[in-house]
Parts: sequence; structure tokens; C-alpha cells
Amino acid sequence: MRIKIKKVYLFLLCVIIFLSQNCFYLWKTGNGAIEATDICFVLCFFALLYILIKYFRCVQSMRYKWEMLLAVCMVFTSAVQSFRLYEQPFVKTILSQRMFLIYILMYFVTSVCIKKNFLNTESIKKMIFCMGGFCLVLYVVQFLLRDKLLFLDVGVGVRYGRIRFYYQSLLLSILYFMQLNRFLNGKRRLFPAVCMLGVLFDIVYIQQYRLSFTGILLATSIGVVCCRYNRQRKGIYLLIGFCACIVIFNFDFIQEALVSLLSGSGTMEVRMVGRQLYMERILQNPFLGGGYIDFNWDKSLEMSGYTQGIYLSDNGILAYIFMYGFPGLIWFVFVWGKTFYYSFQVLKRKNNVFYITLIIYLTTTIYNECHWYWQNGFILFVLFLCLLQVEYNDMKSASFLYGRDIEKMIKDDR
Repeated sequence: MRIKIKKVYLFLLCVIIFLSQNCFYLWKTGNGAIEATDICFVLCFFALLYILIKYFRCVQSMRYKWEMLLAVCMVFTSAVQSFRLYEQPFVKTILSQRMFLIYILMYFVTSVCIKKNFLNTESIKKMIFCMGGFCLVLYVVQFLLRDKLLFLDVGVGVRYGRIRFYYQSLLLSILYFMQLNRFLNGKRRLFPAVCMLGVLFDIVYIQQYRLSFTGILLATSIGVVCCRYNRQRKGIYLLIGFCACIVIFNFDFIQEALVSLLSGSGTMEVRMVGRQLYMERILQNPFLGGGYIDFNWDKSLEMSGYTQGIYLSDNGILAYIFMYGFPGLIWFVFVWGKTFYYSFQVLKRKNNVFYITLIIYLTTTIYNECHWYWQNGFILFVLFLCLLQVEYNDMKSASFLYGRDIEKMIKDDR
């Protein structure tokens, strides 16, 4: 009976992730149709009510609880600021952030489910692996059929003369670093290597994310260096990686991207203008920032620079601070500081590179990209924090029990 209950909770979590990612773009949006995220919101809401009413006391032992409560406050303060600056309706602004708000609260739901043993980290990791592998295959197939059939409801653009697709890439990034850990620590390395190459193909060739590719290279290099295993094998991996980078950087579109980045032309020029605009807005309102921007409210949209071709999602952490002000900056510093510390401790004690490499990647890319915030990425980030929290707690418990055993042995000797 207990096993069946666990499967129900895992299935519900899987459905929530699937819906939050717009069913991996299989769900057609627009034309007044029901959004997949609306169904996701309803499921999360009822899960929140059930878990918090029945297991409210379990909330006290969570390591990110204060940061998540601060994030809830940020949603309301940003709505107040938007009303003050742009006369953007308060309730409308809250509703625009309903998915971000419910994902914040899902941290408590997921943590309680793990604590009460309704979910376990290994089953969550297997779920992420299966879902990540499925969406990777889906995206690659769509790319290969791009000239004949578009069966995914996804944004399409052109960069450097090549077609590109705009997918939410955080799930694939999580899949990549999970497989990197398996590749470095496991006995079977072929399958993890294939998965990693598939994700790289998606990021470099399908989505053409320049900074994401750089972040993955940096995080992978650090992971390879920090992981404890045979030094000779470590040298071989670094040499293979170096040779692969030389080959990749000789691709025509990569060369064009490097020229664009170094010269500051094209999209980089627009982003520089955007950063200047957001910095001015932040300096004008240093405490609460510029407030949350509702894309259906003309005045706030104009003040955000959208009408000039400046997009919030292209300006990374600065756009995030612009919307949430000083509380948003404090939230970021505390969450990232804790995550780096916990990840480093897990790396040092367990030789697990997954957490440290993923947070390094997310830190590297925040200059332009906040995949953990936009496109419903926050639910995946919350899941990552819950997994890290459990790993760190288990490590601390093991250290405590080991210390007590040592003390007992000393007393017995006396």
C-alpha cells in the first residue's frame, strides 16, 4: 500500500513538471485555449492545500524556508511598486505572477513529501532523467524535420543564417550535469556521454545559446578537475574536451557568434542599451526597483523598453533585480550563497559534482540568461534545491552519527 502511495505522489509530480513545461511544446497555446500551465496551477494549488494543512509542522526544518517566504513577499512588493509607478492593477500583477508564486510554495510541498517519505530523491532523479531524455529526443526530431513538419508549438527564429528554436533549456541542463556526475563516478560511461553530447547538440546547434554553451564548458571543466578519481584519466578527459572545443569553435556560426560578442554588435548592442535602461530604473527606485512588468499593460511595457526591442529575458540578473529591487538582490545572494556552500560540502564529502557544476553553470549564465526564472523554469530550480537539501541533510546526519560512534568507542575504551 505504501509503495502505491509513493507512486501516486511521484506520478503527480511528473504531471506537474510535464504541464509546467507546456507538455514539452506538444500543447497548442493561444486562440483562447486552456493553457497547460493553468492546469498545472490547479494541481499545485490543491497539493499545497493538502500538504500544508496536514503536515504544517514539517515546514520548520527546511533549509530554504526563509528565502522562499522572502520570495513570496517579493511578489507582493513588486505588485505594489508596479501600481505606484505605472498604475498597473495590483490584483492583475499578482495573477500575472501566479505561476512563480505557486512554484515558490511548491518548495514546501516537495520538501514535506520527501521528509514524510512520500517521495525519495532517487525516484525524482530517475523521473528527471526520463523526462529530460524524452524532451531531448523530441527536440532533436523536431529540428531534423524542421523543413517538412513543425509539430511542436515553439518559437522559431534565425541566428547567423540558421534556424533556431526557443525551448526552456533548464531541464536539459539538469540532465547534462546529472549525466556528467554519472560519467565521472560511474562504471558505465558510454550512455552518459551520449546524453551529454545530445544536450550539447541542442544548446549549440538547435537553440544556439552562446552563453549557455560557455557556461557548460566552464562548469564541466571545473567538475572534471574537482572530481576525485584517477589522475591519468582526468588528464585524458581534459585533453579530449580541449580538442572538442577546438573543433566546435571552428564552426562557421560559432565564429560569427564570437565576432558578434567581441564587437558588441547585433543583439549584444541591444542588450547593452537594455542594461543601461534597467540600471537607470534601479537607481531611480533602489529599494523596490521598477516593479513587475505585465506584458498586457501598455504603460509598464513601454517603461521596460519592450517597445524599443529590449526584452527582460535577455538581460539576466539585472532585469530580475529591476523587477524585484533590493529584496530580489538579497534573495539571490542568500539562495546562491547557501547553494554554493551546500554543493561544495556534498562535493567534498560525497564526490558528487552534479550540484556544484549546475550552480556554477547557472551563475555563469546570469549575465544574459535566467533560465531558472523564465519560461516556468523555477519549478525545476525548486526541485534542484530540494534534492540538494536532502543530500546535505543526509551528509550531516551521517557525520553526526559517525561522530557519536567515535565518542562511544572512546568512552568504552576508558
